[in-house]
Amino acid sequence: MQDTSLRRLVALELKRTFAFLASKPESALGPVAITPNVLVGSCDGKLVGGRVKVTLRGEVMGVIDTGIDCPFY
Repeated sequence: MQDTSLRRLVALELKRTFAFLASKPESALGPVAITPNVLVGSCDGKLVGGRVKVTLRGEVMGVIDTGIDCPFY
């Protein structure tokens, strides 16, 4: 997967948490479009939660629960 890293932010982020949040901008992600009706019942008032499945050529590469697995919740 090709992505973009903001290298000056990586060291600062790794001191705070074991994750790349600000140093991997949205350009690191594939195109995503979600309509509001899909999100009904998925928001707890602070965070939109749900399962995201990543596939590549039909093979599942990973599944994450965006609520439970969120490191900054």
